[in-house]
Amino acid sequence: MGYDPRNSGDNKTLDFLKDLLGNININQTVSVNCGSSDGHKDKKDKKDDDDKGKKCECKGFTNGPTIFAEICPDCTIKESFVVIPGQFNSLTVNKPECFQVDNTEYLTTSGKGILDTIIGAYTLILADNPVIGEFVVLTFFAVTDVGFVLIVILVEQDVDIEDCKNEKCKKSHKTLPGNLAGLQNLAKNSKSFAKKITLRPDGILEEEDLSNLF
Repeated sequence: MGYDPRNSGDNKTLDFLKDLLGNININQTVSVNCGSSDGHKDKKDKKDDDDKGKKCECKGFTNGPTIFAEICPDCTIKESFVVIPGQFNSLTVNKPECFQVDNTEYLTTSGKGILDTIIGAYTLILADNPVIGEFVVLTFFAVTDVGFVLIVILVEQDVDIEDCKNEKCKKSHKTLPGNLAGLQNLAKNSKSFAKKITLRPDGILEEEDLSNLF
């Protein structure tokens, strides 16, 4: 039975913050034309989820060993989470977007999270490529007393990305331009990547390799 991050009470310190992974554009959408309900929900329940903005166009999960996440279980945003045991917990999870770049399927989401005792913004990318493999990217950014702090973690681990649709739905991908190819090259050359960048008020930039933690 796999690790359930919702039962974890650890609060270890990840030596906080990290490196910028290029100018990644994730503002593309997947168009899903659907007209049916989830199998275990009646039409009224489905309409309520849609009206409240809880219905997701796609869902995904990854079950460690480094990053644990479940995004839109049952195709609703309720009970979604992102966790690094003892280091990071999501406080909010936004509805995901899914798209395809060449042969790679991506799921992206974001929200508010806590790293040790620091609260900031995070983004999560799940990616599945038949040649490169499957990998997860988590970034965390916060404005702190010591300056701007950024962490980037890339790990190779199993992911699952699915459309929230029935057999009558048709998904149309929009192809992304730009720097996601750089992310693919990074995954090719390293099983894991973890960095911290701190930009201090006096303009000094500090960088630290955290790959040994993962």
